[in-house]
Amino acid sequence: MINLSSLKKGDLVVRYGKALKVLQVNKNTVELQPYYNLQASNNLTYTVQLQQTNQHYIRPLTTKKQITQLLKLIKTKSKQSNSVNYADLDSNLKTNLLKETLLAIKALWLEKRSQNGILSSGKLKLFRQAMLQASEEISISNKILPEKAKLLILSNLKYTRA
Repeated sequence: MINLSSLKKGDLVVRYGKALKVLQVNKNTVELQPYYNLQASNNLTYTVQLQQTNQHYIRPLTTKKQITQLLKLIKTKSKQSNSVNYADLDSNLKTNLLKETLLAIKALWLEKRSQNGILSSGKLKLFRQAMLQASEEISISNKILPEKAKLLILSNLKYTRA
């Protein structure tokens, strides 16, 4: 993931798909705060022990170049069936990897297209969660608003072939 001892105040990282800003780095801990929606999170901060970095799934932001490659990936032809497993998608979102999040979005998008625009409530919730996670990270890396990042993802999905 990331060496937290190399972090400094103001750095941006991703933890469980959420963009976080480094508030303070101490000898044994690092304090993190959500980058977006500060009011909704009631100024919540996370304190992470430096010795337990692997257990906290903290990683650096994906670069703009990597995002461009990942968006090309969701345009490629899919080898999956029309129906996707909810548990598999849920576990993909928990990996904290943008690639897995985008692949989950693609899978749900393809299922939605094959079902005349309808997803079950659980899958719709997963789709929204994945879009939120991906758009946060893409917006920061590309220096655009989260809404524009969502449109960027959706415009790439529009050309996805089943």
